[in-house]
Amino acid sequence: MSIRTGFADNKVFIAVIVYYLYSSERLTAAVGQLAWD
Repeated sequence: MSIRTGFADNKVFIAVIVYYLYSSERLTAAVGQLAWD
């Protein structure tokens, strides 16, 4: 695996984590609103 490929993989990996956390936060907020409504 070249450094360039590893860097690309890291970018995708980080993007997936950020998207997951962002989606998870929104999902948690939505569930929280339903639970407290």
